[in-house]
Amino acid sequence: MGLKKNIFSMNLKSVIEERCVLGEGLFTKNHVHYWVDIQKNCVYRFKKNNLETFKVSYKPSVIFDEKDGEVLIGSDIGVVSQRLENDEFRIINKLPEDHNFDKYRSNDGGFCDNSILLGFMDRNNPGDNAGLIYAISDNEMILIDDSIHIPNSFIEIEPGKILISDSYKNQIWLFELDSQTNIFNKTLWKQLDSYIVPDGGCKINDYVLICLWDGAEVAVFDLQARLLSSLPLKCLRPTNCKFSSETSQLIITSASEGLSAEQMRKFPHSGYIFVYNLVF
Repeated sequence: MGLKKNIFSMNLKSVIEERCVLGEGLFTKNHVHYWVDIQKNCVYRFKKNNLETFKVSYKPSVIFDEKDGEVLIGSDIGVVSQRLENDEFRIINKLPEDHNFDKYRSNDGGFCDNSILLGFMDRNNPGDNAGLIYAISDNEMILIDDSIHIPNSFIEIEPGKILISDSYKNQIWLFELDSQTNIFNKTLWKQLDSYIVPDGGCKINDYVLICLWDGAEVAVFDLQARLLSSLPLKCLRPTNCKFSSETSQLIITSASEGLSAEQMRKFPHSGYIFVYNLVF
């Protein structure tokens, strides 16, 4: 994808050289960054230039929030709350009884109008089997979609409207939810070319930023789904980005999973975490 219009410029501030297999699930608050490595079952916290690694006894995929030392985490067993200093956790929102834990693992999630959404993908064959998206309503997890193969992105663009990508089909969908998290409209927001794989992202002002797996860049769209620019990166497989309004920085996770020796030679920073100063 070629650059069409300069919206932002980025200056690399630092690289956190902790190589993730599948870094994902970014959350940033009060100058503290959290993310996970889905494959290693690890949660990371980066605070005051100090990196802490916490091995957990479930498979984490996304950090939703942190409050009073408790971290809210989307995982393959539901939404859990945990103080990272120990392995004791509470399941805040259980998955439905008919959920197939062996078949699906959580992948990404986000907030929509203050409700939590959590996506799941087939552990072994997401191409042939669609995933699941749950929403929490009245403290209960309800299934709202079972047609997206690899749910990603989860970018709320306004209250009740959220973009959810299907990384397998190179699509970005717009979900419109009511106050009970029922879908009252679902439309295809953007069909990307077969070689463009949307992953995690965020909204900054009136722009949507989405990491492109195997694209070594972040794509910048306007709210009408028009591609405006692309921001080149030092990793082949960026997975998620979040903007810290406190510091005007963009934090990006990445993956080293599945890369060949030649790809690692070309992109030796793959799997690391990047902190960019963003200039408007």
